[in-house]
Amino acid sequence: MWEERGGNRLLFSRSEDGGRTFSEPAFVVPGDWDLSFGQIRLASGGPGDLQAVFTSFNTSTGGAEIVHVASSDAGETFPSPRAISAIDFWNSVVADVATGWGVAVVWTNSGLDTGVTTIDFSVSLDGGETFSIPKRIDTTSGDKSSPAVGVYGDDDVYVAWVQNEDPLGADVGSEIVFSRSTDGGVTFSAPANISNNSEKSWPPRMAVDHAGAIYLVWPEGDFTADMKLLFSTSLDGGITFSEPRLVAGPMAWVEGCIAAMGDGVVWLAWGAWASPYDPFTYESYVARSLDGGMTFSAPAPSPGAFAIASTNREELFIAWHEALGPEDPPEVFVTRGEAVLCGDANVDGTIAATDALVALQAGVGAAECLQCRCDVNAAGGVSATDALLILSAAVGQPVMLDCPPCGSPPPAARRALPPRSHAWPRSPR
Repeated sequence: MWEERGGNRLLFSRSEDGGRTFSEPAFVVPGDWDLSFGQIRLASGGPGDLQAVFTSFNTSTGGAEIVHVASSDAGETFPSPRAISAIDFWNSVVADVATGWGVAVVWTNSGLDTGVTTIDFSVSLDGGETFSIPKRIDTTSGDKSSPAVGVYGDDDVYVAWVQNEDPLGADVGSEIVFSRSTDGGVTFSAPANISNNSEKSWPPRMAVDHAGAIYLVWPEGDFTADMKLLFSTSLDGGITFSEPRLVAGPMAWVEGCIAAMGDGVVWLAWGAWASPYDPFTYESYVARSLDGGMTFSAPAPSPGAFAIASTNREELFIAWHEALGPEDPPEVFVTRGEAVLCGDANVDGTIAATDALVALQAGVGAAECLQCRCDVNAAGGVSATDALLILSAAVGQPVMLDCPPCGSPPPAARRALPPRSHAWPRSPR
């Protein structure tokens, strides 16, 4: 889902074949020259279910409200959107949405009557048909913004946001704070400082996996001079968080996004400018953790990093927008990437005896296996020797698996399984 034509049109497209093709873009809401739609967030509760929130800016009055729209038929139709923030023609902006036991939405609200900025929460228990009255969950009078939300179990809600805790309002006082509810959003815990240092924190992103692990990623530091991407996780429902760990930086600017699959699999993607004086230094990267964020793979270059989604431990989808030429308008792009594990013959994300069996069968022509998975001695083909090395690795022996890169055509006798590159090609919609 994306905004187009100055933000006054909201469009949607979907893929049913793993991102190879996408449907013709369709309107989510009718265009209106007095309105501009942006700051979009999506979530899905299962097949066919789509929950979306966005900010509707009134270009005539200067106000902004949070709007929710849902589809139960995979985006074939979208019933009438509804504003879920208090309609006061003032600034309700930067919403996030999560689905599970309910549809939870959080956003930043600036009160016209009080001048106080708050973090507001609302939840739907009927798939987005109705929402609860917005509830304030922060507890201070300082500036705060850009909340991220997650849900888990039967009634847990997790919210993180940027909050300025400096009584003088200095930028360096901005911290990442976290609050949780264990009763469906009826009550929330006192916000706890997660970043807790002297540098300025920027908007966080959150992911909650199937086991309830909470992952946070956020930029921190001096814009244009010393920004870093930090990561923290909680394994106890948000009671405690790990010490923030450096993922990327320092650099001139960085912004990241996150996806969590469960079983310790976490994907990160980020875009960054290495130098504030050179606009051509923008680069994007992805990295993966298989141990719940304790360690991450070396960053791999990617074509963009605006939003990511994953369906398994080896597959990642990336969406971004860019103008291909100086006179061209920005377009939306999507690409699919695959993290290939040398020795993982059956593509389940691990190396086990079953992989050795697949490699042995491939060596005698009874099965198919890419060389970038099964040619573990880089000899130019798959043989019983590769199967033995994979078996040795599976039982913990200190052997080196060294597959050739994916992308090269396999021998003619094994062309039935097309190669997949672990590069990240640009794939226009």
